[in-house]
Amino acid sequence: MLLGDLFDFPRDNANWLIVRLLNMLDATLAISGNHDCKENQLGENDTLSVLVAAGRLRLLDEQHPWVGVINNRPVLIGGTCWGEYFPKSFDPIPHLSASGLITQHSALVFWGHPSRPPFPRL
Repeated sequence: MLLGDLFDFPRDNANWLIVRLLNMLDATLAISGNHDCKENQLGENDTLSVLVAAGRLRLLDEQHPWVGVINNRPVLIGGTCWGEYFPKSFDPIPHLSASGLITQHSALVFWGHPSRPPFPRL
């Protein structure tokens, strides 16, 4: 899981670095940080977009959380990339063991049971 700012500069990164990342990453969950994009949002000319288009990174956002199984328990992990707001809610999934949200410049935050509010009031 990558918490943003994979690159120091959004563009013109060394080709050898991109090749190494393409070989290392495999559908890794990620969010983009402010150093990953030149504009306010990730664009097609940003290096991180190459990794996403190649299927090596899976960006999380309000519309695209990851749902899977960790240690035989169903889990939902959502994310907010740089410049995005926290989701107001998410559709509960039956038998969900945990839900979490990753944000730039912070740790992965888990909430226990889906019957509790998914995100704390800020």
